[in-house]
Amino acid sequence: MDILATPTIFYQQLFLIWLASIEILIGLYVFLNNRRSIVHRSFFALISGVALWIIGVGLLYLTHSFIYDKLVFLGAFLFVIGLVIFARTFPYNRPIKKKFYLVFIPWIILYLFLPFNLFIKDIVISQAGLVQAILGP
Repeated sequence: MDILATPTIFYQQLFLIWLASIEILIGLYVFLNNRRSIVHRSFFALISGVALWIIGVGLLYLTHSFIYDKLVFLGAFLFVIGLVIFARTFPYNRPIKKKFYLVFIPWIILYLFLPFNLFIKDIVISQAGLVQAILGP
């Protein structure tokens, strides 16, 4: 289906990509105010994850290219890591013990399997222009 045949979806996705760029700017502003603070760094990871997720979904809908699913998963991965660390340290800027990072081992293992398309094998574009995932290996 041609992108120009569905201008509503096209403009929605462009708006989402614009919104994600604003989120990245907000995250950069917070991060650059105090680069050494774990709260600021985790907030930047959280916001960057959301922005990458939105950009990946927007590009997936705009281009109908399966390559952008990795960007969606990278955004989700960053979001989860940022959220867990942010929830652990905010609002008191508490230091994190080395043992705490063991929580992320399953997430890192899952992320390492992403290039092999084990979760989503392919995508199909419906007649209405919607993207549907084909799951599994």
